[in-house]
Parts: sequence; structure tokens; C-alpha cells
Amino acid sequence: MKKVLKITGISIASLILLVLLIPYIIPNTISKEIENRINQNINGKVEFQNTSLSFFKHFPSLTLSLNNFTLKGAAPFEKETLIQAKQLSFRLNLSTIFSKQVKIDQIFLDQADINIQVDKKGNANYNVYKSDHTPAAAQDGASTAIKIEGIFINKSNLIYNDQSIPMKVNAKGLNYTGNGDLSKAIFDLKSNARIDTLDLYYNNAPYLLHKKVDAKLVTKINTNSLDLMFNENDLKINSLPILFVGKFSFLKDGYDINFKTAAKETDLHNIFTVLPPSIANRMQKTTIKGYAEINASLIGKYLAKQKIMPTLSFNIKVRDGYIANPKAPEAIRNLYLNLQMKLPSLNPDSLYIDMDSLYFNMGKDYVNSVVKLNGLKKSKVFINTRGSIDLTKWGKIFEVSNLKGVYTIDLQADGQFNRKIVRSGIRQVDTVNLIPKFRLKSSLHNGYFKYPSLNASIEKINFDIDGRNTDGNYKHTQLDINAVNLQALSNYIRGSAKIQPGHMGIAINLKSMLNLAEIKQFYPLKDLELNGELNMDLQSKGVYNKARKTFPVTQASFKLTNGRIKTAHFDQPLENIIVDGTLTNKDGTLRGTQVHIKRSLS
Repeated sequence: MKKVLKITGISIASLILLVLLIPYIIPNTISKEIENRINQNINGKVEFQNTSLSFFKHFPSLTLSLNNFTLKGAAPFEKETLIQAKQLSFRLNLSTIFSKQVKIDQIFLDQADINIQVDKKGNANYNVYKSDHTPAAAQDGASTAIKIEGIFINKSNLIYNDQSIPMKVNAKGLNYTGNGDLSKAIFDLKSNARIDTLDLYYNNAPYLLHKKVDAKLVTKINTNSLDLMFNENDLKINSLPILFVGKFSFLKDGYDINFKTAAKETDLHNIFTVLPPSIANRMQKTTIKGYAEINASLIGKYLAKQKIMPTLSFNIKVRDGYIANPKAPEAIRNLYLNLQMKLPSLNPDSLYIDMDSLYFNMGKDYVNSVVKLNGLKKSKVFINTRGSIDLTKWGKIFEVSNLKGVYTIDLQADGQFNRKIVRSGIRQVDTVNLIPKFRLKSSLHNGYFKYPSLNASIEKINFDIDGRNTDGNYKHTQLDINAVNLQALSNYIRGSAKIQPGHMGIAINLKSMLNLAEIKQFYPLKDLELNGELNMDLQSKGVYNKARKTFPVTQASFKLTNGRIKTAHFDQPLENIIVDGTLTNKDGTLRGTQVHIKRSLS
């Protein structure tokens, strides 16, 4: 019995001694083999400060760590860092340590900065892996075998900047766990990912900012065909749960993409949690309820060099929406929305929007709208919108206290918007060719606007607009603007105008009085001092025709008293300005124009 205990004690002591000594006996051998293997298989440059072996980092397995690891990118990004990590570690199969093949089954990346770059031509810095065109290499008795069953990324940051789309993703606080037998030709990779903050930009415009992401993914990977199948995937962006399925295939010069996402039967509040901070922060104390559905897809080939892009689609449905803000006097109720958007080949000129219904009310305020748009340069447009809005209420919701008034709109538009290049002398001018036929009635009553930095406001803003075009020829557009009124302190503008933009026809009747010294109190003036009282009275009716040199028949009077002007460019002001004049044109010709100044500078 004593002999057995003695042998057992010696064995345990030897094992403990082996555990303690192996990290010091063989680190150089293993690390050199790893370094050689990496350099043989990549185009980028690998550097690390030193290596270490430990049984305790991922006990009871032996772990090889490359400390302060750096990997440079592939051409044309050779000078830029693809991965910089505090530690890149490999879990070694202990039973193979003294065999001809040392097996690696797990990879760990700790406190890393991952910088993925794709230029406008589609060249990517991550294409560092060398393809093996020598079949014998697989049978050369290599001393390191990689059979990866797990990939782990901890406390890391990721930047994906693809200038060919153009899209940028910035993920901070990335923690990722992926498990699967990566040595097989076809295998399932089960992943869990958590991102503290995610930013997403498309064409430099932010779509997601500072969003938290949790994801559980199951991906079927076919290494023979280079296909990724996303079959069972649940994501959560802030409070919004999203289902994600699709396929991603690597092609010779790009990718074949088929991604579909959906958030079904969710609460409207969850959608607002993924909006940009400029909106989401304002909604923190807002009660948001209602039924919502979202689905989106990105389908098609992405071949940057051939300028072939996939098609992006986005749909949203909202029912019984309710939005209440403590600062708003009333809640938005009965929010109803059907919206479909499509961007074929990611081409903005092909943008398609079908909002077949938008409705909500807030007390007596309401908006009821249908908007359909197909294309931007040559747009097909259909609009049927009616609404009445108290700007004071909406100003409180969006914390814009310097805007007031009751605005109404009734707009119907149907047709095509198109531009064309016309020759004007030796120049070519881009001009409007067609516009949708439309009928517009719009008004603002008791309007109010104030610059936050100034003391006085512009108030008693009123206008009624009646616009129409019956045939789509922009020259036949008619705008009648009546009951125009603006007042600021003792200043005012009053009158009416009829405008035919295509024919340059006008019928204007305006009266105004401006106390020039008061302007700086309601409108910002920089490096300019004004004084004096300016009265104007204008009646003008007719057509301006450049070729025929004809002008509207006009009768105008203007009178300035006690005028003074001082700019930052001159030390001395121009003052004591007195102007009393009239402008008369009775026949619409340049020769028939008469300007009479009774008195000027004194």
C-alpha cells in the first residue's frame, strides 16, 4: 500500500512539475512554428513582441499567446494595420504537444482593434490569405495542424469602412464567441455577439449611432463553394428584436448577397430606440405605443469593379400609434402608416417610395397623406396630402419654442418631373422640362418666428397660397399669394402677388415700412450698422421677356429719411442719407422707364 501511495505521489508530483516546466521548455519551438506557418500563408506582415505558454489561461488546455500582435493589410493597404491586439492566443491540444503534429483547436483575440478597409475599386485589406495551389503541401507532414472549433473575441473594437458602397460600421466593445468544427468543408458556426455601441453610416449619413447589439447566429459555411447560409439568427438592437436570414457567397471580384431582416409584431417604442441620438434622446421622456412591423432586404451581386450593386428594400407598417410627450399639450393619436422603399442597385436616381397611407391627429390637428415617388432625376410623382397643424404644439414636442402659427395644406400632384439641357447663346443651361400637374392650397395664420440669439421676433405672419398647373408644362404654373403680412416691432410688409414662373409674369402689390435700426433686433446682421426709416410702395404687373426687352408695367415709390450705413470695411459711416424717389414704367419698355429722385445725400 505504501508503495502504491509512493508511486501515486511521484506521478502527481511529476505531472505538476511537467505542467510548470512545459511553458518554459517549448515556447520558442511552438512560437517559431506558428510564426512560420502564418508567414507562409499570408501576404501581410505579422509582428508580435513575444510569446508565452500557460496551462492556467484556459485550464486545463495549454495556450500559446502572441503578445502585442500586429498584422498589416494586403495591397494596397500594406502600410495600414488590419489587426492590432494585446494578445492573440491559440489553444493547443495537449496530447499532441510531443507528436509530429501540434493541433490548434481554438483562437482567442483579446483587446483588439480590427480595421477592415475596402477602397473604391473593391480592393480589401483583409485579402491576406495565400491560396494553396500545391496539392502536395497537404501531405508534407507539417508539424502544426489547425482544427478550429472555436473563435473568441474579447473587449475589442471593429471598423469596417467600405468606400465602394460607401458604408462604414464602427463597433466598440465587441465580444464574440463562435463555435463549430472549422476543419470540415461544410459546418455550422454557432455565434454569440455583443456590441456596446454600434455606428452605421451610408454615404456619410448616420443611420445608427451608439446602439447596443446582442446577436445569436447560426451560420452554415461551405468552404468548397464559399457560401455562408444564415438560417437561425436573432438580433437585438437596443430594445428592437430582429430576425435575420440570408445567404452570402464570395465571388471572384465581389459577393452575392441575399439578406432579409424582419421585426414582426413589435411595439412602436422599440423602433424609436434604434433611431439616431438626435431623435432618440428627445424621446427619452416620451410615451410611445402601438403595433409595428419592419422588414428589409439586401439582394443581388456586389461587383465594385463592374459597378454592379445589390438592391436595398425597406418596409414599415404602424397601427394605432400613440406618442405622448410631457412638453406637448396633447398626444399624437391614431398613427397609421404603410411605407415601402426600394433602392435598386443602390442607385439614388432609382429610388422608389410608396407611402400609400399616413394618418395621425393631435387634438384638432391632423395629417392625411399618400406619397409615391419613382426615381429622382426623372421622377414620377403622386401626392395627395391634406393637413392642419398648430406649429406651437409641434414646437413644444421638438423643443423649438421660436415657431408658432397654424399651417394648412391641401396638395394633389400627379405626373413626371424632368429636366433637360437647352442652349442659351453659347452656353448650355440645365432647366426644368416637365413638372407634375398639381393643385395647391396652403396658408399660415398668426405665424411667429424668432432667432434664439435675438430679442425681438417676426410675428403676425400670414399668407394664403393658391397654386395650380393643369398640363405639366412648367411655364403654365400659376401661384397666387394673397393676404401677405409680416410684422417685427414697428416694421411691416403687406401685400399680394400673382406669379407665373415659366413666363416670368407677375402682378405684385406690396407696401412696407422698415425701421433700419430695429432690423438687428429680429434679424442677425454681421459687421453692418443701419439707421433710418424706409417706406416703399410697389405695384407691378406684366411679363419680363429678355429677348424682346420688355418689362412689367410698374409704379413704385421709395422714401428713406435719416439714413446711416457703417460697415466693418470703413472707419467712417455714410450718414444723413435722404432719398425720395419714384420709378414709373407705363408701357413695359426699357425706354419707357423713368426714375425720379427728389433729394439724395445731404
